[in-house]
Amino acid sequence: MRLFSLLVSIVLLAACTSTAPRPTADTITVEGQVSMRGNEPFATYMLETDNQNLYVLTFDEDQEQTFTTASRYRLTGTVSADLWNGRRLAHLRVLTVEM
Repeated sequence: MRLFSLLVSIVLLAACTSTAPRPTADTITVEGQVSMRGNEPFATYMLETDNQNLYVLTFDEDQEQTFTTASRYRLTGTVSADLWNGRRLAHLRVLTVEM
């Protein structure tokens, strides 16, 4: 019985130490300049705010946008943390785009 309790404790402890990113369901609105970052074929749109906060922009397949690089945008979407090029960055799933 003692061995069983120890085994269950180890399994529960291992399950609690997961390193997988946990997405949040927070909807935010951010404003800044959109640019293309990274190298093809892994380039992606990113938004940089006036405070130098970076957001990797993600879209639904039917929603992909084309941005002009000299313009400011106001984007609303849900934010989550994930990896991009080996760095943990905020990812913004874009819901609306305003110029």
